[in-house]
Amino acid sequence: MRYVKSILLGFCFLTVAPQMQAAHIIGGVITYECTAPGNYTITMKIYRDCQGGGANFDSSPNSMTTGKVTVYRGNTIVTGYGSVVLRAPQVSRILPEDNPCLVIPPGVCVEEGVYRFNLDLPVSNQTYTIAYQRCCRNNSITNIVNPESTGATYFVQINPESQAVCNSSPVFDDFPPIVICNNDELVYDHSATDTDPNTQLVYSICSPFIGGGTGGTGPLGTEAQRELPNGVSPNPDLPPPYDPVVYVQPFYSFEQPLGVDANLRIDPNTGILRGRPTAEGQYVVGICVQEFRNGVFMSEIRRDFQFNVGRCEQRVLAEIEADEIIRNGIRFVRSCGNATVALKNESTDQNFIEEYAWEFLINGTLETFNTRDVTVTFPDEGIYNGQLILNRNNMFSQCRDSIDIQVGVFGAISSDFEFQYDTCVSGPTTFTELAETENDQITEYRWLFGDGDTSTFSDPIHEYLIPGEFDVILEVEDEKGCIASNMYPLTYFPVPALVVAAPDRFLACTPATINFDNLSRPINEEYTINWMFGDGNTAEGLSVSNIYEDPGLYSIDLEIISPLGCQTDVTFRNWITIKESPEAAFVYMPEELNFLQREVFFTNQSQRGNGYQWKFGDGGVAFVEHPVYEYPDTGIYDVELITFSDNGCTDTARATLDVAPINTYFLPNAFSPNDDGLNDEYIGKGITKGMRGFTLTIWNRWGELIYSSTDPDIAWNGKRNNDGQPAPKGVYHCQVEYFTARGEKRTLETPVTLLR
Repeated sequence: MRYVKSILLGFCFLTVAPQMQAAHIIGGVITYECTAPGNYTITMKIYRDCQGGGANFDSSPNSMTTGKVTVYRGNTIVTGYGSVVLRAPQVSRILPEDNPCLVIPPGVCVEEGVYRFNLDLPVSNQTYTIAYQRCCRNNSITNIVNPESTGATYFVQINPESQAVCNSSPVFDDFPPIVICNNDELVYDHSATDTDPNTQLVYSICSPFIGGGTGGTGPLGTEAQRELPNGVSPNPDLPPPYDPVVYVQPFYSFEQPLGVDANLRIDPNTGILRGRPTAEGQYVVGICVQEFRNGVFMSEIRRDFQFNVGRCEQRVLAEIEADEIIRNGIRFVRSCGNATVALKNESTDQNFIEEYAWEFLINGTLETFNTRDVTVTFPDEGIYNGQLILNRNNMFSQCRDSIDIQVGVFGAISSDFEFQYDTCVSGPTTFTELAETENDQITEYRWLFGDGDTSTFSDPIHEYLIPGEFDVILEVEDEKGCIASNMYPLTYFPVPALVVAAPDRFLACTPATINFDNLSRPINEEYTINWMFGDGNTAEGLSVSNIYEDPGLYSIDLEIISPLGCQTDVTFRNWITIKESPEAAFVYMPEELNFLQREVFFTNQSQRGNGYQWKFGDGGVAFVEHPVYEYPDTGIYDVELITFSDNGCTDTARATLDVAPINTYFLPNAFSPNDDGLNDEYIGKGITKGMRGFTLTIWNRWGELIYSSTDPDIAWNGKRNNDGQPAPKGVYHCQVEYFTARGEKRTLETPVTLLR
């Protein structure tokens, strides 16, 4: 009989070189059957990861290693056998537990390879050892040191007592689950079967053994290197005794291979393995079965295997719609003023729920219901205990779940209230609660005033800062936890008790734009708000503005009318002072400026000013009334004149000046390069500052290019390209192209006579 809670794990697989194809062997066991005195059938079961190909079994078609088993009598290899060469194993898949409520992750794959062969072993007073050694274990194993370099030795021994009576070893009934659940109770029947009814089997947790290694696994590793004692598949396997694996101390040991907190233990008589894993991971575990007959030790088989501990998902979860969760996770449902209670089932996943069971203890009788939702009528007020059980008879724990329920049946409760306020003038609103309960007294009041504010007083006073339609809610709770609520609408559109307005300035200079805000409360866009600015202008709205054109002292009138027709008004006397501003103006001469004429004469034409500041646009400033300013270079300049008056008001006049660049270029029509010091070079004249893209070319009458230049300051000396043979006298064609400083393209063409 097997009991196990499992199975959800994302496997971690070791990546290995091609020469090390069987590095993921994860378990094994060897047993023997005596068919006649001295004749034995040996069965070896080896287990491997098969996800994505995984490790291959020795001697299988895809393996690079041939499986060999070595037979020893004492510590000496039995003559005639040496290493028994294994044939290809019979391979089958180990399937996960058939549990519909578990989610099996992709990549979970374990295969069993079964090897069988016969041995003729004469009855001896020495022990025979049949051994198989292999590298290596998964590098993700948690509980042993250097797992990626630690191989395994699987062996069985036939002692003289067993040989004498042609005894057969026990055989494990089943392979352990592929994975087990973390933080879940493990109960697994690890028992074995023996054909002799007089046999007593004793079970224990024991240590696995090391064997084999990583020798010869590199790119140049040969078959012979892989068969060395420290190789992948030693040939021959080493003789006993064998060394146990080294556990990571102090948390792991062969007695506690899943860690001391897991409290792993096995019943020596039944083989039931129990524990509770506390950490996810992969763990090497050993289980031994000793066979005794009439008190005489006959044999021992040992299973070396890998436990994979993962996170399991509970597919069925019991839940109901409850008012609260109280001590020990009990769902509490409260019914006030009604003894008939409807219980809503919120359990999941419905696809895996086959059976519902509701149980309530009512007047000493257990009442049972089997629908998903249930309505129960209780006889009187009080507390009633119950339970919801899902899939009570399902054998899998992940398909079962239950929760404890308490139903409290109490007296009725109601909420009511009233309120008073002045509908026309803003002020506080007084609220009075009128709630009632049949359960002694009300303990909590929760007011929601509709404007975002709340209160927990029984009779609060609240002042609304904004107008509107508000839904006022009073929720009350009594000492039994019964809750009731009520809502009344409250229409609040009074005019402000105090009218508050704010201009952004009280003092300004003409022309002045003054912005006004109405800060009175409570008002909004639904109110009519009339402004009179004292200069004949008016406006309507919460925030307004007015332009004052003339100097003077102005009073502001403000009128507010609520949506209910309530009205208030106020006058702010002599509120705004407007002073007369000076008027800035200027002209300049000459009106057209250029590179040759950069000096400007400014004439101030301002009125009502007594102070001046000039800004010429290039960083230069002046404080005289009529300045003269010379610009250092061509360009476009923004000029400002700020005019000041005695009352502190100012005005600004602006103008844009263009000091234009000048580009001129003229070509002569003849020159005589005869070194007489007169007119020996051909060169143009003009103003070239800022000129761009200059090219000059000279061609003879046959269209041949004689000279070219991109520099207007370099002359043609009458020779080909200025350093070749002298050009003959005659008429040549000269062409010039360039762009002015303002980007205008210009072209000149002229004949030039070369005289000799």
